[in-house]
Amino acid sequence: MRASKAGMKYIWLLAASLAIGLTCAGIVMRLRPGSPRQLERLVAGDQRIEITSLTFDGQFKRIVLRDPAATRYLTQAFRDAIFEGNVPSHLGTSYMAQIALKPGGALDIDMGFSVPESPNGLTLWFIGSEDSVEPVYYWVPLNDPMPESVTSALRELRGN
Repeated sequence: MRASKAGMKYIWLLAASLAIGLTCAGIVMRLRPGSPRQLERLVAGDQRIEITSLTFDGQFKRIVLRDPAATRYLTQAFRDAIFEGNVPSHLGTSYMAQIALKPGGALDIDMGFSVPESPNGLTLWFIGSEDSVEPVYYWVPLNDPMPESVTSALRELRGN
């Protein structure tokens, strides 16, 4: 049985609409706020991105930093981060982490920290590009003067 011209036109229109819809959905999913791209931009020094909260989870602890002094300090520390590639130079106690950025909100990505005994920094790791399965590492220097909330959080993370 042969389809009518109107029926064929409808099928082509439906197929084209579906293709455009799936393409747009793919673009939205790829550029969703939870992509690591914003965190990559922050550690590259982007002045338009700011931390609004940072949460450490692990070792039976949950520590949240969201006060303005801490988030300003951490934003600058992340902008000053040093890329270490796939091999970190500073290791310590490990924690999973969640970060919220402005603009963008909370990121839904795999990330965490290694907190060495030395008080002058943290090792940040996260899965970089969406094609990667290997984490990338950054040394995040923590210079003095440090807000009291950050000092207190580090003390607790290190078990001091």
